[in-house]
Amino acid sequence: MPEVFTEENKNYYIKENSRGEAGAGAQFTDDEVIEMRKRYVKESAKNIYNDYKDRISFQSLQ
Repeated sequence: MPEVFTEENKNYYIKENSRGEAGAGAQFTDDEVIEMRKRYVKESAKNIYNDYKDRISFQSLQ
């Protein structure tokens, strides 16, 4: 079995996971995340979730 925890792999995934909307697993754009955070000040998570429920689970949104 090949070694998967090499320094090269660790560095690659650290960079990939911190790329915001350019990351491979991104569900939202940077602008959408900022808007959600602004809304969360005055709205409940469930209310915000209703606008995005086709793209993510409620647990993930929380």
